Amino acid sequence: MKMTGAKTKSIILMILSYFIVSVPALAKNLNCLQYFSDFTNHDIPLLEKTLLADLETRGRSHADTYLSLNEKTRLKYYDVIPLKLMEDESVQEQLKIEQLYDFGFRTLQEIEVLNNNLGPGSIEVAQRPNEKGLYQVHRWIPLDKVPLDSKTGVIDANNKVGIFLLKQVLNHSAQQKTSQKNSRRTNMDGLLFVDWNHLKLINSTRRLHLAGDEYLITGMGDVKGNLNLNPMEKNHDIGFKVGGDEFVFFIRNTTLLHLKSLSERITESFAGNDQLKELFQDPLRHFTDFSQRLLRLKSYQELSRHPEVLEFLLKTKLWTHQLTRNGRRQAIEKPEYFREFILKYLNSDEVKLRLLQYSVLKPGVSVGYKLIRPGQTFEEIYTAADKDMTRRKNIQREIDFEELPENVTIKPSLFTLPDFSF
Repeated sequence: MKMTGAKTKSIILMILSYFIVSVPALAKNLNCLQYFSDFTNHDIPLLEKTLLADLETRGRSHADTYLSLNEKTRLKYYDVIPLKLMEDESVQEQLKIEQLYDFGFRTLQEIEVLNNNLGPGSIEVAQRPNEKGLYQVHRWIPLDKVPLDSKTGVIDANNKVGIFLLKQVLNHSAQQKTSQKNSRRTNMDGLLFVDWNHLKLINSTRRLHLAGDEYLITGMGDVKGNLNLNPMEKNHDIGFKVGGDEFVFFIRNTTLLHLKSLSERITESFAGNDQLKELFQDPLRHFTDFSQRLLRLKSYQELSRHPEVLEFLLKTKLWTHQLTRNGRRQAIEKPEYFREFILKYLNSDEVKLRLLQYSVLKPGVSVGYKLIRPGQTFEEIYTAADKDMTRRKNIQREIDFEELPENVTIKPSLFTLPDFSF
């Protein structure tokens, strides 16, 4: 049966109406493959795969560009699903490396679909179409997650991705070419090298790494209070963890005088932090409790019920070098001589030196700093700041330990006391 002109026109209108309604729906559901096939047939599978993978992994961007590494690579903050492990169920910020991906030439209709699905401003379009009426389109695609240190929140540079970023930041800063007009400028980028003092010793106390974690987290609060690490603010600083207790901070647009001021303020913050002072009192409290438990012992036989404590006391200088063989025998056999041994130990020079070592142990950091000068390499910048930090650390160590006798050092074994539970 032949269709009349009116019927043919009606069917065409129905088909057009279908596409007018269905195309936005397809765009909304990210069914770009079918939509794009109506307009172009090049790179469709690759584009569809890239878009889907991007939306599944990238999270929701909530900030402007965090850091441009070069023309085709940058860092950006992302929101992720709130973690159930976090007490306040807040959203944990994550960094990702983005690379500029070329979507090729696209029609205006395709560009509209991209904007609807990825959000306005998520793609970059060349201003002029080519001779075929197509536009050059680029899109920032997240390539890799940037590991953040769980305790301090700064970039963890103890892996390939983190150290790559640190090198990129420093090299990019050093390679920036200055014009003749501002070649005499005083403001440059700089680097702070911050090293926590005595972290290994604190990790050896009875709370072990829990005490060390508290030291890192609390101390980082003092550091952040003196720096601008907020990525939402202009010219913010950037932090990297480069060791167990070593951190470097990239400081933008600074001077040598400003770096010195930051170093002094951070050092003073640590020294005056009451929470850190309390943390460093724990070794003394632990030994005081240990001493009180020793005083409760009435005989060597009672001591022998605590093998670890017995082994500890039999290694003391009083027992091994100062007591005669007869004196050790009497301490084992007679309670009154045993009590006398305990009192002598607690008043011995060995214990007095231990208490002195506990008292001189103080919280602190050693902060080195250097300006980043044009043309320097990553190794030159990093080594110079590390060297300055080490020099200051040695000076501070001499100040902290000046009360100790010559050739006496504080070792982790000082904080290892035996279990003494009744």
